[in-house]
This record gives sequence, structure tokens and C-alpha cells, in this order.
Amino acid sequence: MHLKKAGNPQESYNMDQKQKIASVGTMVGIVIFFTYYYGWFGMPLMDLVGSIGIGFGSGFSASVVSYMMMSRDE
Repeated sequence: MHLKKAGNPQESYNMDQKQKIASVGTMVGIVIFFTYYYGWFGMPLMDLVGSIGIGFGSGFSASVVSYMMMSRDE
């Protein structure tokens, strides 16, 4: 995380756009992985390889969607 000194304390801890996109994809991937691996919320149990694949695919998709939505704002 890049920290920059600023007069306003709230501005000193801002993440750049790439870090926000990566964190969104990582969090979605982790949640989906555990949901399928442990069978939370009534989801069917899946083996480790399948859970990793679903988690990675979901996290990557969330990163792409987040990137597309943030690039529209510029």
C-alpha cells in the first residue's frame, strides 16, 4: 500500500485503483472458495481442486467487473 503524506489524515491512507481491484477480487474469491469447500449456505460440498477453481474464477470475474466499473468513472 502506497502511503503519501498529506495535510488531511484521511488522504494519507488512500489505496490506488489497482489495489482496490485486487482486494475486491481476493475477497470474493476467498468467500466463494470457503462457501463451496465447506458447504456453507446449503451449497454442495466440493473437493479442493474444484473449490479452488470456482474461487479463482469468481475472484477473477469480480476483479474484471470492478475494473470495468471503475474505468467508466474516469
